[in-house]
Amino acid sequence: FGDSITDGYVSGGGLSSDPAVIGQNLRYPDLLARRVSAGERFSVLNLGIGGNRLLRGPVPGFPGQGPSLLSRLEADVLGQAGVEDVIVLIGTNDLGLPFPRVQAEEVIAGLEGVVDRLHEAGLNVLLGTQTPASGPSFLSFGHGSPEAIDARNAINTWVRTRSGADAVVDFHAALRDPANPDAMRPALDSGDHLHPSPAGYQAMADAVDLDALRGAPSR
Repeated sequence: FGDSITDGYVSGGGLSSDPAVIGQNLRYPDLLARRVSAGERFSVLNLGIGGNRLLRGPVPGFPGQGPSLLSRLEADVLGQAGVEDVIVLIGTNDLGLPFPRVQAEEVIAGLEGVVDRLHEAGLNVLLGTQTPASGPSFLSFGHGSPEAIDARNAINTWVRTRSGADAVVDFHAALRDPANPDAMRPALDSGDHLHPSPAGYQAMADAVDLDALRGAPSR
């Protein structure tokens, strides 16, 4: 449940597409599904929307970014039959898109609302840390700005220590560059310094602890 990083933007090979991976379904939910459902009756739904934000709807002129994640929770998640686990990764566009840009505290409050509502519905919640973004992006927005980095780090500290989720998926740790922890490791970066490459999406899928998934077959 999330934005373009869940939706799998540039999972077909990065900004200069590699024909070897086009059409191979290399989004992180696809890759996670291969880990958990081989030979089992278990499905992974991808409910990511490119450009989606936690707190606000689409930027004017970009209706495809969809309604806010908070407002689509009921229909997109609770309206699905048989859901047991929800992995939530959202907030980077709230920090990066200036329409308006929001503060870490607002994102944290919104995530608390998501976790609480999913728990009320009896679902198992895995909350993801926001992925690294640093430096100029072809998008020319503020995802990698110093202000966004500071807010992202504050949100991730909260996710890791105080979120109340049933489990944490540390996507940031899976993707970060040891030499520059606010940025993605070059081999896992699509080239825009915001979205992972296919190898990055694999690292994200591998970061999910299958034992934390209530509905997954025991391993």
